[in-house]
Amino acid sequence: MTDSLALEKRPARWARALIIAVAGILTVAAMANAIVYLIALVSWDPGAPVWIMLIVSVVFPLIAFLVALIIGLRRPLLELALVLLAGVGLAMVFWMNVLLYALVPIFSTQ
Repeated sequence: MTDSLALEKRPARWARALIIAVAGILTVAAMANAIVYLIALVSWDPGAPVWIMLIVSVVFPLIAFLVALIIGLRRPLLELALVLLAGVGLAMVFWMNVLLYALVPIFSTQ
C-alpha cells in the first residue's frame, strides 16, 4: 500500500524530461542566434569590447541553463519548470542587452 502511494506522488519521468528538453531547445536557440549574429558582425569590426560581449553571449545561455538545471533537478516539476524558465529568461535578457550594446556604436551618428 505504501509503495503504491509513493509511486503515485512521484511525477512521470517523461514530464521531467519534456520540461528539460524544452528549456534546452530554447537555450540552443539563444546560442545559435548569438553565433549567427557574431558571424554577421565579422565584416563590420565593431571593436574589442563588443567582441568580448558577443563571445560571452554565446556561452552565457549554456551556463545559465546548467546552473538552473542543477538548482531545479531535485525539485518538483513546477519548481523545475519555473527555475528553468528563469534561467532561459535571464539568458534572453542578457541577449537583448548584448544587442543594444553591439548595435548602438554601429548605428551612432558621431
